[in-house]
Amino acid sequence: MKKYIYAIPSLIMVMYLGFMAVYLLSGFNISDKNVIFASIIVVIPFIIYVYQIFRCVKDAIKDKMYLWIPLVILLGFIFVPYYGLKYEQDKIVLKNSIITYAVAFIFLLSLTILYALTLIGKKDYIILSTRDNNAELKFSKEWKEKNTDYSIYASNEDKDMAFGVLTYDLSEFETYTIDNILEDQRLYLNNKLGTSLEQVGEPTSEELDDKVIKTIEYKAKLEDGNKIYRLSTISFKESDYVLYTFSAVFEKDYDKYKKELIDINKSAKKK
Repeated sequence: MKKYIYAIPSLIMVMYLGFMAVYLLSGFNISDKNVIFASIIVVIPFIIYVYQIFRCVKDAIKDKMYLWIPLVILLGFIFVPYYGLKYEQDKIVLKNSIITYAVAFIFLLSLTILYALTLIGKKDYIILSTRDNNAELKFSKEWKEKNTDYSIYASNEDKDMAFGVLTYDLSEFETYTIDNILEDQRLYLNNKLGTSLEQVGEPTSEELDDKVIKTIEYKAKLEDGNKIYRLSTISFKESDYVLYTFSAVFEKDYDKYKKELIDINKSAKKK
């Protein structure tokens, strides 16, 4: 319920504009027979605007609420002056209608901007730190951390994905390399899954400002469907500290969620 508080100012504004529209569009005569029709024409966009506000909060769609502003402008500057002149035949009504609507629209726009800034300020992600507290990765809020033998283990039940992290300090080994890490973890998954992982494509290596990410993709044929496993090492520059990450997703969904998994690896930071 707390998230809907952000829509309360807009709701109050809509109620105010509704009463203002009834007052103006009736030619200052609240009993006019056409006042209902006239006010509905202008009030509808504002009702839709409130609906969009609630939808934005619920679905975190920050841009759709702006789509109704042009409609509000169009209907307001056409119908408010028109009905004001029709019922009163007074230029003062036209002037007051436009001024009042302009003030109301600025108020509407200001609330929209403030609301957007509020949304932007809200974090739509979580930061998970490794067990040794030397590194962290960024996940969307859909991911939930679980307590396992991994330094970090998180699952996304809505998308049937899993993500795990192990940490290595290569300075503790004389000949152990990132290739050894990837091969050992492949063998571990073979035993755990009870099936052989089939490599998909060629290994990839991406160099970023502070790290190098090497990835090998494998396919596993399981009873509940084929899955793609992404095994990666994240080597931080000027450091022997290495992260091993694995992610699992159903093959049918892989193209859809691949970028999200790549972005999680790219978000890795050494503290």
